[in-house]
Amino acid sequence: MDKTIEKKFFKTFEYGGTLHKCFDWMQEKYDLGFKLNKEDESKPKKVLSTKWQQFYDDILPKLIREETEAFDYSVIENTDNPLIDEIANNLDECKNDMQRDRYIFSLLTPFKEYSDKFNPIAEIKELKGEVNGICGIKDFERNLAMWENMPESEPIKNINGEPAGTPKEQAKACKEFIEEYKNRIERAEFLANKYRELIDGSSNNERWLQKGTVENCMSTLHFYLLMFARRLDALLLKRGINILWYQNECGIYLFERRDITAIEYEIGSYKLARKYIDEALPKYPVHEQGKNTETAENEITLPSELDTEKARKCFAKAIKAGYMRKNDNGYKWLFGGNKGQARLGYFCNKVFVQPRPINKLESLFSVQKLSASITSADYEAKRADVKKWRNEINNNIFND
Repeated sequence: MDKTIEKKFFKTFEYGGTLHKCFDWMQEKYDLGFKLNKEDESKPKKVLSTKWQQFYDDILPKLIREETEAFDYSVIENTDNPLIDEIANNLDECKNDMQRDRYIFSLLTPFKEYSDKFNPIAEIKELKGEVNGICGIKDFERNLAMWENMPESEPIKNINGEPAGTPKEQAKACKEFIEEYKNRIERAEFLANKYRELIDGSSNNERWLQKGTVENCMSTLHFYLLMFARRLDALLLKRGINILWYQNECGIYLFERRDITAIEYEIGSYKLARKYIDEALPKYPVHEQGKNTETAENEITLPSELDTEKARKCFAKAIKAGYMRKNDNGYKWLFGGNKGQARLGYFCNKVFVQPRPINKLESLFSVQKLSASITSADYEAKRADVKKWRNEINNNIFND
């Protein structure tokens, strides 16, 4: 693979590059550093030494300005895109799915710092407790409910048999963690909004329009970063690859939501863009469908409460269609992405008869509140988009 152009382009955006220097300057200038809690946020900004003050007043802004002026925009901004062409050639050279996955992830990793500050989706998911294996607010709330249902002063012990306080003390600790995590989510969202305001003028700060200012330099780099994201998304969609899946897997987000009008020009037309998106979205990614096309009914493993011939048959079809995949903990529903629980509910409604073991289904798919989605499936669809995906599920799975 030839990565000459991409390496030079990415150097500007990765840790230590020009964009990193912009973040460093803004954190100091506008007091946008990490704050653990409300008490930290209320503390006055730390006064720098004369040496460091000069660095942030003169030396760093000059360096940022020089590097921004030297940045080669031509590889991405013109109709002829050497950067995108190089990436396309490298994609075509990938010999298997694993090689392609790793290459696409390598196209996202240079933007980790940008993602954390502008699109802190991964951090917020972790803090909320929406990532397997990471304790978050949902876990603390569940533990809090457990401790509050126990006698306040009853002595408790840890797994080693050692004293571990009382339910009242444990409940207090849970409340403190919940409050801290909520503050951190609030802070992350505040910082992301603040960075956007400083480089697009929505904060009434006109420095972003003044050539040579750090705000102006960062605004320029951000413009070309989004241009790269848009053109990369279009390139992958043409190959049936969904960048949203890769973003979610590695926790690095060039953008939170796809704007179809932003890639319409890159694809060729709105209708064609819609077609490519519709084809790529159900897949997790596209090659996962290919990997699972031979999944047999006898390879489906289900809890005894759910294990029926119909269920095994439908699960195998759903995997083949790319709607779900098998993992170490059970199954993961894919169709519809983060908003796919209504489709999972429809699927479960069609597969399992009442009384359905909801708890087992929620555990099998690692989801919550599935009962409402299953019940909703009993009602006739009114919206055209709901009718469309219901018909698709029916045609691909319940077509016997």
